[in-house]
Amino acid sequence: MKPEPGSLEEYEDHSEQPQISKLPADLITSRFIYFLLISFILLGEIALITNEGLDIESTLGSLFILSIYSLIFYGLVKMRKWVVTLVLVNASLGLFTQLIGVLSVPEIEGPALFASRVMGIFLALFWYYQITLFSKKRTRQYFKKVTGQH
Repeated sequence: MKPEPGSLEEYEDHSEQPQISKLPADLITSRFIYFLLISFILLGEIALITNEGLDIESTLGSLFILSIYSLIFYGLVKMRKWVVTLVLVNASLGLFTQLIGVLSVPEIEGPALFASRVMGIFLALFWYYQITLFSKKRTRQYFKKVTGQH
């Protein structure tokens, strides 16, 4: 059975050279989601600073997260081999943090609590998806072949 073109399964076969020009759909999705995360963090920080003023602790934390996501996005766009490790570490920490957040006693109530829990569940699912995608052998093989390392 022949794998679907553009999928990661296409690169699992060692007999054929991969079509490097075609990026697998899973990696395109990951790049897009990291782009959205970066955009939402930037917009959120701009809104917070304009409405409530500059809070150094909150802003530094957001800038740190923004820099990690930007580095991951850069690594995915430029197809760097090190991005696989960075995504796995980030996704593991993100999944752990989201699960603790979803299971913890809430400090907020009402609709804000519901929105917070739903967002936490979606982020936990995204981090789980990243762990499963980037821990697959075929994903690592794809990055090795694209970067020219065997």
